[in-house]
Amino acid sequence: MKHSSLDKLAGMCVFFTFFIQIGLCLFAAIYHVIYLTVMKDSFKTWIDYNSLNMLLLFAVRFGNWILIFGLANKKLRAHFPSSDT
Repeated sequence: MKHSSLDKLAGMCVFFTFFIQIGLCLFAAIYHVIYLTVMKDSFKTWIDYNSLNMLLLFAVRFGNWILIFGLANKKLRAHFPSSDT
């Protein structure tokens, strides 16, 4: 199946955008876990650090960021519809 150079470029842009999104979500989740670890004295009254699993917290935060960016992308695409018909 033949693909035009514009199709190939669009495919590359989609993958590039996806990997940027994953990178940003990883950064935000890691930053959140590190911040809570460093500032644990400030959050003692809110968070029970004895029962908190940081890996689970990372996974939850990463999933939250993926959902947030996914919804933002969906709303952005709704404002700029494709001209393909």
